Amino acid sequence: MFGRFTRDDKMLLAFATQEAADLEHHRLGNDHLILGMLCNARTPLYGVLTEAGLNLIDARDASRAYHDENDTDDDAAAEQ
Repeated sequence: MFGRFTRDDKMLLAFATQEAADLEHHRLGNDHLILGMLCNARTPLYGVLTEAGLNLIDARDASRAYHDENDTDDDAAAEQ
């Protein structure tokens, strides 16, 4: 499956997975993919996102706040 992904795609998934783990989130979501995009300044997506006003620190804070407010103990229990 991953043979179809470019090197940058694989890096994005690795960064996104690491961001989710660092934030202690149990699922990889769209927010983590955006964080992954903001981790690699060498890609065109980074430029698009930063030109739109996004940055890694604020996006990380927004992701953390969203999960703090919306994740439930039931979500965590379903993961196990």
